[in-house]
Amino acid sequence: MADAVLAGMKAHPLRSDAVDIGEAVAEDQKFAKMATGFGDRRIVDWLWGEQLPRIR
Repeated sequence: MADAVLAGMKAHPLRSDAVDIGEAVAEDQKFAKMATGFGDRRIVDWLWGEQLPRIR
């Protein structure tokens, strides 16, 4: 499914540079995690301050 969504985004002239940056998986802890450059995983901190989406 991610491939179809990415292909649809890339078809739009303003999103031709769209890339897949991760995956969503079901987990008991319910925290967002990211992979580091060292191959480790760390929890993504909660937003603080003005909690608006970072849309450009």
